[in-house]
Amino acid sequence: MSGTGERVKKAGIIVSTVVLGLAWAGQVHANNRIVVRELTKLKSTLAVNDPQRTELSLRIADRLVDEAMTVNAPIAQAQKDRVEALALYQEVLPKVTPGRQTKVRFQMARLYLEQNNPKAAQPLLEQVYTQSEQVELKRESALRLAEILEIQNPKAAENYYQQTLAICQGTDSCSYAHYRMGWIHKNAGNRPAAIEELKQALWDSKGQIREEALRDLLVEMGSDTSTANVASHTAFMETVAQKANKPTLVKELAFAYLGAGNKAPAVQLLKTVVEREPSIDLELRYLEELYGVGPWDQFQSEMARFSESVTQPASPLKMDTPEASEKIALRMAIQLDGDRTTRPERTEAFQKIAIATVTLFPKSKERIRLMEGWAASEQNVDVKLAQLASWISSPVYAWNNDDKIKLLELRINIAQKANRSDDALADLAVLQTISPKREYRYAHAYALYQKKDFATALPIFKDLAADPSKPQAVEAQNLALDILNQQKDLTALQAQAKTWLSNPTIAKNPALAKDLAEMREISQQADFEQAVALGESDEALKRFGTFCEEKRFLPRSCENAKTLAIKMNRHPYLISALKQTGPSDVLNSEYEIGGYFKEAAAGYEKAILSTTTSFGDWIKVALMYDLGGARLERDRVLSSVIPWSERKKLKPSEGEELALASMMADAGLLDAKLLKSSWSAAFKARVAESLETRGKGNADTRKILLSQTQSTGESWTRVVREEIDRLVKRERAVSFHGRNGEQKFQSRVAMIREIGTLIEKYSGAADSDLRAFMLGSLKTSHDQLASEIISSPIPPGLNADQETRIRESLAEMAKPFQERATEIGTMLTNESAKPKSATDQVATNMSSAVQTTALSPERSALIEKMHQNPRDTIVLSNLRDLHRGAHQERLALYFEGRIQQLTKETQP
Repeated sequence: MSGTGERVKKAGIIVSTVVLGLAWAGQVHANNRIVVRELTKLKSTLAVNDPQRTELSLRIADRLVDEAMTVNAPIAQAQKDRVEALALYQEVLPKVTPGRQTKVRFQMARLYLEQNNPKAAQPLLEQVYTQSEQVELKRESALRLAEILEIQNPKAAENYYQQTLAICQGTDSCSYAHYRMGWIHKNAGNRPAAIEELKQALWDSKGQIREEALRDLLVEMGSDTSTANVASHTAFMETVAQKANKPTLVKELAFAYLGAGNKAPAVQLLKTVVEREPSIDLELRYLEELYGVGPWDQFQSEMARFSESVTQPASPLKMDTPEASEKIALRMAIQLDGDRTTRPERTEAFQKIAIATVTLFPKSKERIRLMEGWAASEQNVDVKLAQLASWISSPVYAWNNDDKIKLLELRINIAQKANRSDDALADLAVLQTISPKREYRYAHAYALYQKKDFATALPIFKDLAADPSKPQAVEAQNLALDILNQQKDLTALQAQAKTWLSNPTIAKNPALAKDLAEMREISQQADFEQAVALGESDEALKRFGTFCEEKRFLPRSCENAKTLAIKMNRHPYLISALKQTGPSDVLNSEYEIGGYFKEAAAGYEKAILSTTTSFGDWIKVALMYDLGGARLERDRVLSSVIPWSERKKLKPSEGEELALASMMADAGLLDAKLLKSSWSAAFKARVAESLETRGKGNADTRKILLSQTQSTGESWTRVVREEIDRLVKRERAVSFHGRNGEQKFQSRVAMIREIGTLIEKYSGAADSDLRAFMLGSLKTSHDQLASEIISSPIPPGLNADQETRIRESLAEMAKPFQERATEIGTMLTNESAKPKSATDQVATNMSSAVQTTALSPERSALIEKMHQNPRDTIVLSNLRDLHRGAHQERLALYFEGRIQQLTKETQP
């Protein structure tokens, strides 16, 4: 077991070397090394069998042990001495009496332990322990065995410590054994047993406290999570404190609880300590811990008591560690300041700790911050202003001008917000005595301005505005102009504005260009007032519209222009104003309402297409471009919608898809690339129909059209007809006469069935002509098959009777096909009597590209009227009819919708 000697020393127990009457027990002195050499020389002169050699060897070994055990012995020499001594002990061990052998073994064990070789020492010590009759040797052997076994076999170690206690006879070994047993229990997780052992290890044989045992006992008691033991631990420590004259032990126990994280008992003990020895340091620590674990009511009460105590004129509390205490106070203040924002009931506690902190630590670097926080938390303006005034005037803070200015500015700000102009003015007067800054003169004048004391404020503003290069000059000039404007003294206003506008030096300063422009605007304010006086008139609207376009008198001019434009139904003025002020969504809507379709489309596209997930938005933008005659822009939007939908992994509804497909068809944008989109089969069928109609069909388009059971248009009819015709030709090309005739006959019958299945598939959507064609083809196939059966060649060499029977068999075989042909013929006759069905109009529209009609003079004139009055239903009706006449039904429907909406709005 390593470090045994060190552990013994740390425990405060010095185990003396046991000589017990040994003649060879050497004494350490300065010439020890000389004695060893002399004894060695003497030994060398003796005969090998001389009994005196044994005694000399023991004396030499003893001297070497003393040398090796010397505190300041060189490490290498000490190791050499131990090795030599061990060799001598081993040499003499068999030659001495049993009693002396026990003592030699004990010395050898000591040397092995010094060499950090407990394995060699253990059996020697066990022999000493079992064989020695001397209590001292038995006790020391038991102690060393316990130390060796303490880690590898705690139970055995505990047993040896128990044996030591049985024979320690009041020596320091007793305390040491208890101490080590305490650690064994601690390491085993048995804290109660560890505490009891450490209690018994507290005192040495002279009745003095053992500091290490006391420290460990405090740690163990502090780590005891059982609140039931707090009282007994406290009582024990109070007893020890009295006996050892250590009055701080209960406090140390409290801090031990804190160190172990046992906050509740720590707070309980701290309360006791504070009551016994009140101090600011302990009070603050107690309050901080109580805030973490205690009931809020208790903390609030303790905080109130503490605050009252430290803020009285002559507080009796002392403070030993001001730096640490200040940190604790600041931590609590910051925590409470943060908590009060969500838990208002904690505001009062924050205020008390803030005031207590700045009282206790008036030179704190955080004092201004605490005062500002306190002011922010206090709702009573009177209390707030009074406390700030008290702090500002108190000499204890030794304010420098910068800090005093900060507090005065804070107080002024509070006073101004509370409309306490007298307080603000008084502090501004003080502020100007501390610093002659222009900003304070300006603030003073501004406070007068707020009080409407224009007579006093105006001269100050004029004086501050005299030099435009100085701070606050622009603000002072503007406020001077504002005062004159409120007084309606337009002559004086223009004169004050002229002091800047006519100054060539100011005019050359680019930094003042904006301010000069504003002053020119102010000097022209009479124009705006005149416009207001014109009421709801064309002239007023014209003036406000001009002001708005020139960006004068914003935002009032534009707001007035918009209001008058709406009231007077003058839409161009509304558009003009919205272009200046927005918002963009309103402007886009008004663009559309007023017939500015291209502009509306561009606005909608910018506003919504970058983020939309709605196909309706794409339809809307494309429709606006279409209405505005912007074909290229319309086509660009329509060409982008499918790639957008693929990226977004979105699919349109049936109605949205139909609308988009129709618009694409009108724009001639339906091409083969769209067949690879993820849109519906119906959409791809429409694309295929369009491609076939325009002569751009291929195997893929034919395959798509043939998969449709609903007609998509003329191309579908043609492709179906061609497919039926192809199958009929293939079927009729199969001849079943000759070799493998039966197999070929069955193949041909199967082909006829396939043709019949296809005819059934397409009949529901086919027009009368296609149905007639399909039925005719099917009838012909049956007729022809029956004819070929009947005309099958007769094998030669048959008699008349055999030939007759064969022909009868062939007729019987052909009969079902003849009957089916008759049935189909009846169906064909009925079909011919039906009226012709109309071609699918939607499909027809999609099959061709119908470009928007060029903006005719008639349409342009109507759109111009729509600009002027978007609510004119006659204009909207004419636009609807114009588009309908041009076969632009979709565009016509837009205007029809506008008409219906206006009709609803005008209905009572």
